[in-house]
Amino acid sequence: MNNQLEMAKKTRSTVKRLYTYEEISQLIAGDKRTIRKMAEACGAYHYINRATVYIDYPTLEEFILTHNRNR
Repeated sequence: MNNQLEMAKKTRSTVKRLYTYEEISQLIAGDKRTIRKMAEACGAYHYINRATVYIDYPTLEEFILTHNRNR
């Protein structure tokens, strides 16, 4: 698990940072509400207006990896 976290940190600069719900749902299994709760918990949720919400995927991925490791 630690190796995955290091890899996520290393590739952080080479990947797209902000994703929409539709794009995130292809990368992470979960519904819109679950993704939003996780993104808000780690500070990756960026609300622009009612129709536009962006999620910082590298930050969310790091949160998921560290949260699962702590269980």
